[in-house]
Amino acid sequence: HLLQKGARLTPVSTLPEGPALAERLISRLTAGTHLPRVVTPVYQPGQASGVQSLLTDASDVTMVVVLSGEPGEFRTWLEQVRARFVDMPVVAGISARVETDARPYLSAQSNLKGIVVGLIGAAAYESSIDSIYRPAGFYLQALALSHLVVVGLILVGGVVFMIGGKNR
Repeated sequence: HLLQKGARLTPVSTLPEGPALAERLISRLTAGTHLPRVVTPVYQPGQASGVQSLLTDASDVTMVVVLSGEPGEFRTWLEQVRARFVDMPVVAGISARVETDARPYLSAQSNLKGIVVGLIGAAAYESSIDSIYRPAGFYLQALALSHLVVVGLILVGGVVFMIGGKNR
């Protein structure tokens, strides 16, 4: 969505696997087209101090997008952006696990301006924008189907246990 809006992306990560994940995502999104607005992903070790180092060199950044599945990583990014740039808007795509840590930042005086939470939030966001890349809806349907299979297996196991009795 940001690429469609003409944003210049500079993917950075404080996790070693981050740049590889960013490269994979960018290659899927761009589908072989060359987009000069995407800079090669960067790995910056050091957690909070690494984020501060990245932000020191970020004079032309107008918004930070945090993608996180870990509460600690999310808080680190949000707090370090706030410490460096009081008015820098931050938006986040987070796992459902991080939601309880993120919600208070939405209501407090914070840089966090919006969040997309989990697979359901991603599917809802995809349906609200004009994008040809929509994997969240597919994954959400696959997850729902797998839940139905698990429920079916539990029911079959219960019936087998009831028929077989306690002696089995």
